[in-house]
Amino acid sequence: MTNALKATSIGWLVISVGHVVRPLQLPSLFLITHVHGKNPDKNKNLRCIQLGAKEWQSSPQFRALPVTADTCARVGWYQGSAFFLVNALINYNWSLAPEQLRNPINKAAALVMALSMLGSSAGYFRGGVSRNGLVVAVVGVLQAWAALRVN
Repeated sequence: MTNALKATSIGWLVISVGHVVRPLQLPSLFLITHVHGKNPDKNKNLRCIQLGAKEWQSSPQFRALPVTADTCARVGWYQGSAFFLVNALINYNWSLAPEQLRNPINKAAALVMALSMLGSSAGYFRGGVSRNGLVVAVVGVLQAWAALRVN
C-alpha cells in the first residue's frame, strides 16, 4: 500500500513538472494504437497533440488574448502546477502513514484528486489532447486505487 501511495506521489510530481516545462514524450505509435484504436499503417501521419506551458502559451491564438484573459490563463495554469505538487507531497505523507486515509476527510480528498484527474482526462481526450489525457488518466486511476486500498 505504501508503495502505491509513493508511486502516486511520483505521478503527481511528474505531472507538476511536465505541466510547467516540456511535457513527457510518449511514443506516438503506442497512443495511435492503444488510445485511438487506429491502424498505425493506415494513419502514419496521425500525431497526438501534447501540451505543456511553453507549447500553448506561445501559440498565436493565446498570444492574441486580451490582457485579462492572458493573465488569468497563465496564472491558473501555474496554480495547477502548484496544486499537483501539493498532491505529490500529500500522497508522500500518506505513504509514510497510510492510516491517515482511514480518516474520511483524507479519503474524500484523495477521491477528489482522482476525480479531478479523470474529469480532466476526459476533457483532454474530447479536445484531442490525447497524450495529456492519457497521463492524467493514469494518475487519476492510480490515485483512486491507492487511496481505496486503505481500509
